[in-house]
Amino acid sequence: MSGKCSVYKSRPINSMALTTEQNEAQARMIARTCPSYGTTDQVADLNATRFGTEVCLPIVSVDPDEISTYKQAGVDSCTMCEHYVKPSNLVQASFAPTNVLNVGRGMGLCAARGTVIHDVTCAVVCDMRSKGASAGFDTTLLGMAKMFPEYSRAAIDKFRTDASRAAGRISVLPENFEPSTYSSGNIPQEYYEMGIRAWVPLSDPSGTGNVVQLPVFRRDFFSEEDQALIPNTNDEEHPELYVDHGGVTYDVAVAWSELDETPAAWGAPGLGKTELARQMAWIMQLPFVRISITGTSELDDLEGKMMFLDGETKFQEGRVVKGWKRPCVMLIDEPNVGPREVWQFLRPLTDNSKQLVVDADSGRPVSRDPFCYLMFAMNPAWDMRNDGTNDLADADIRRLFHVEMTLPPRDLEMSIIRARCALDGFTIPENLLKMVMDISTGIRKSSDNHDLPISWGIGTQIKVARYLNWFDPIRAYRLAAADSLDPDVRDLVLNEVRTHYTPGVV
Repeated sequence: MSGKCSVYKSRPINSMALTTEQNEAQARMIARTCPSYGTTDQVADLNATRFGTEVCLPIVSVDPDEISTYKQAGVDSCTMCEHYVKPSNLVQASFAPTNVLNVGRGMGLCAARGTVIHDVTCAVVCDMRSKGASAGFDTTLLGMAKMFPEYSRAAIDKFRTDASRAAGRISVLPENFEPSTYSSGNIPQEYYEMGIRAWVPLSDPSGTGNVVQLPVFRRDFFSEEDQALIPNTNDEEHPELYVDHGGVTYDVAVAWSELDETPAAWGAPGLGKTELARQMAWIMQLPFVRISITGTSELDDLEGKMMFLDGETKFQEGRVVKGWKRPCVMLIDEPNVGPREVWQFLRPLTDNSKQLVVDADSGRPVSRDPFCYLMFAMNPAWDMRNDGTNDLADADIRRLFHVEMTLPPRDLEMSIIRARCALDGFTIPENLLKMVMDISTGIRKSSDNHDLPISWGIGTQIKVARYLNWFDPIRAYRLAAADSLDPDVRDLVLNEVRTHYTPGVV
């Protein structure tokens, strides 16, 4: 059932399948094509009280320094959007609200949102942007427009401080950082020959004033095989969207560049341990080598073994040995679940000598490439949900640089979920997103109390949110995780969903 236009009597204006906000946006878009638009009292009353009093709220869900990612839609400014109403047209329109016209400056309107545009650059992250013919913008009025408060530099810095850093620490990358084009000026020839084309400074977000620098490599330095392993902006994993709410980018950079230690990221599944390592490789434009360890991992796969090749017996190097010898970010994922011989093989990589001895090849020592950055990602053994994990020996704990991965603040987690859904072209309604967050509170409480054998991290939250574009909440939660659980435990999850969701009413 839907409302209909009195002029185009057969054309639906809204639908019960859409949220109130979506219906309002649809009504405005339809209105723009109507010959009576702006000429009737009904149009004059079209949320006129909202003009000038409520700013538009596009998706502020990516790291502001990485907003350039969203420019791929080709709408860098509201003036390029088909929903833009330029100030000169607004002045002439009979429906123009007086509280806009009397403020002494020309500001355009967003026909999709029904809001005043204070900064045309907000289109970069707007979920309603649509490239097309617009009315244009009077350049004489451009300088008169007030900066859209949510997108001023000060507001962005505040967003990064308040949301990204609950402990008062913020992301440490330079403004608008894009590694493929980043330049730090002339690089000495000796560094260029090593593959380095820039150095990127990372400031301590705790405010100590300390700065650490990471190298940024040139792509043509690597073989085609290695180039394929370098994380890029807009890859399927989208490393540019990683939100460092714990400020650990700086921590890991110090461990590698200044202390020559091996960082170990600790945390439950789905908290971003792997994505942290991928982001570091993205920053430095290095191949990302991920090696996952399981209870059945074989030492030969990591170290190598003697094989009969080309008519003679030769030593075939394993994955760790190959990574150790070349510039890369090498992540050893869950080494504390592997067989004991695997950990004994990895242990010398973390001591002061950082030397790899290949016992399978007559004890041959293999020196580490100076730009091979090793990192571990582990689930803690003390958590009974991490079945199969082993405690580390005291000596191993002393050798590692420990980084705890935690859940972000609620508002930031919601922003992360919005951003990931947006990559699917899905603008998750706020009521559904709030429901997902409210449900997670109960599920996480049950998980922490060990009533659930699984954790409920951001990764699982994103799965559920993406599924909601296609399935009702009960089905989405079953497909995301619940159907893998014991029936009694599954019902515990689904009962939490039913507490916040009534079929037919979202």
